Amino acid sequence: MIRKTKILLFFILLSSATMAQGWEYVNLRQYRVKDMDAFTAFVKSAYPFFSQYKRIPNAGRFVSSGESGRIYGATYFTSMDQFTTYLKERGSMWDEYSKSPGNLAKSLEDNTDGGVADVLWQVNKEVSLIPTGYDGSKMTWRKINFVTVKAGMMEDYLALLKKVLEAETKAGITYTALVFSVAYGAPTNTLLLSLPSTSSLDYYTGLAARQKVREANPEILAMRRKMTALTTNTLIDQLTTIAY
Repeated sequence: MIRKTKILLFFILLSSATMAQGWEYVNLRQYRVKDMDAFTAFVKSAYPFFSQYKRIPNAGRFVSSGESGRIYGATYFTSMDQFTTYLKERGSMWDEYSKSPGNLAKSLEDNTDGGVADVLWQVNKEVSLIPTGYDGSKMTWRKINFVTVKAGMMEDYLALLKKVLEAETKAGITYTALVFSVAYGAPTNTLLLSLPSTSSLDYYTGLAARQKVREANPEILAMRRKMTALTTNTLIDQLTTIAY
């Protein structure tokens, strides 16, 4: 879903809070900006104001810039009721910020380049690898994959993904992987795979080690090839969190 309202432009920007994994949904918004420095200044201005806004319950937020040039803003919720409250109250929060001394609301509006993609995702814990005590606020780098599954093949894809993760765990491969299904705003044959890490170096060092184990287990590689055959497209981006 693409929207161009002032309200949606703001809420892409919210930054990170404590995100111990107790949430069920994430509202992810994407858009582009003309000037990253101006955008970063907005984040530093807006987030301290909004972090004190009490009428919108949530389980954490972050905003990142992608190598693709996109901005990714995520707000996490423990329930659909929280998300519904968020929808009702975010306009008021934007209005209050717009009237606050020294606000950069117009800067954001002028800086936004195009529309806003707005999707609500639900975490699929059965096919995710979430360590005990996982805290997303410590993960300042993420590789994300938007996977389009062939029509009618989602159940087969998820079943195969579960087998892959079980086989990799048995082989001694350990990493964090969050898999999300569409709850609202995108085709239901789309999945979001998030691979968080503390840095790109840590991620790719771990990936190299995982690949060695996979190469020593042909059955894992065979299942991964079968998974790829069930998809039609995968969009990949690498995200760095913007500090406020």
